[in-house]
Amino acid sequence: MDREALVRKVRRRQVTEALESERAREEALGDRLEELVTELDGSAFDERVFAEMDPGDVEAVRAAVAGDDASLYEEDEPEADAAEELRAYRESEAERLAQELESSRSRQRAFERYLELLG
Repeated sequence: MDREALVRKVRRRQVTEALESERAREEALGDRLEELVTELDGSAFDERVFAEMDPGDVEAVRAAVAGDDASLYEEDEPEADAAEELRAYRESEAERLAQELESSRSRQRAFERYLELLG
């Protein structure tokens, strides 16, 4: 019985599973970060692009990107304090997600290095 081979096999399986899980976590974090940044900056970005488009085209694009959330382009502004609090929360959440994303990538590099060393 080759005990080292058995340990190597189990560790390879464990670390491979951890790596796959971490890759899925990175994808989920990245998707959420993209959504959050779009919530924060999407309207301003769209307005810059819309400025160069025909009004009819703008309406078509607005309908497509707003989806069920037509409030993205409503003229009524929420109360200033509530809007500031929401933006501050979203900004801090975006920062947290970016940090989690970097942590996830770091863990993946560690798992990959371990697997490389297993041969």
